[in-house]
Amino acid sequence: MNISLKTKIYNQILDDIIQGVYPLDMFLNEGELIKRFNVSKGPVREALIELCNENILRSIPRVGYQIVQLTEKNVREATELRLLLEITGLRKAIPLLNNEMLDRLSCLNNEYDSKMKSGTLTIDQHWEYNNCFHLTLNSFAGNSYMNEILCDTLKLIRRAYVQLYSNIRHNTYISTDIHRHMDMEKGLREKDTDRVLKLLKSDIVFIKGSLYVTSEEFYDIL
Repeated sequence: MNISLKTKIYNQILDDIIQGVYPLDMFLNEGELIKRFNVSKGPVREALIELCNENILRSIPRVGYQIVQLTEKNVREATELRLLLEITGLRKAIPLLNNEMLDRLSCLNNEYDSKMKSGTLTIDQHWEYNNCFHLTLNSFAGNSYMNEILCDTLKLIRRAYVQLYSNIRHNTYISTDIHRHMDMEKGLREKDTDRVLKLLKSDIVFIKGSLYVTSEEFYDIL
């Protein structure tokens, strides 16, 4: 499938924002982006407009484009949305699960675990594995629109992590995260629905020492 020039530029700018390449007080300049990507004004402007429409950037006339700074409130609301999407998706998916689906989760977990044990797992790779696990699990519900919304929500939380919590100790969080994913896979194979639901809720609301001081406020959702 051919990807348009606008989409390539959009993806690269978004990836740079997610990875914290741009300081929050920096203004993105249309002219500089045109030079960077060596393209005409059209696709750059289209990409910037789309990022503004998605509330990732805001346009400041005669100045440039500024990254929208996220708040704790954004994170809490995104987390609540994740719970609504993923708990509903899991309940819908459980009756449909088969060994092939569970093996896909096992493959992701094994790749993640191997990378972590090698000592080469970066925080960006962690987020890639984490998001892939949750999107794969949610995809088993068979609702592509639900998964699309979840994908956007995970991107927002990743941006918040960079903006608000970049100083946390990543290793502690990463090591607990893979164990929860493995426990979820095991619970699904054993058809222990209550345990898996509890693990999923815990996985969504818990990033040790950073995003959520307490998770009790979320536990009664669904």
